[in-house]
Amino acid sequence: MDPEQIHEFNAKMAAKIDAAIPVKGILTARQVAEKLHEELEADDPALLYGWLRANAVQFLSNIIGERLRSERSRYRNAGRRKFGQAAEAGDLSSYFDQRYVVNDGNEWKKLADMTGPDHRFVASQYVRSSKTDALLAKFHEAVARKVGNRRTEEVYSAEQLYKLEQSILGNAA
Repeated sequence: MDPEQIHEFNAKMAAKIDAAIPVKGILTARQVAEKLHEELEADDPALLYGWLRANAVQFLSNIIGERLRSERSRYRNAGRRKFGQAAEAGDLSSYFDQRYVVNDGNEWKKLADMTGPDHRFVASQYVRSSKTDALLAKFHEAVARKVGNRRTEEVYSAEQLYKLEQSILGNAA
């Protein structure tokens, strides 16, 4: 598929997605996606399937990344019991199967194959995300104190809230 076609599919789908997101009301992303999928299947299947083909590599990349994060989470959480049992039996070899992104090119390696610089990169990513998360927590705590039981737009304009967020996030964003 040529880049012009990809751009056209993405632009058309972006407009459809924007239109599908409700202005008011509470829906989950999955509910919006299900509704949009049904509408596109009925009204514009060529756009749906063209867009899916144009973005297949990106979608697969995202799913693979999610699986890697999920795999690490399983090792940290539910895996504790499994690995506790394995440790008692003297076998922790599968612990080395965890995979991490080890550079800015988004390449990943198994824990067993990582070098010192790979571990430093992973550590830096955790530090960066924890700092951003802590700043965002402070932002929402500050907003919560001011807003109380009112709605945010009753207390802040969009410009005020944006400026507050930027003042708290600074260069971390």
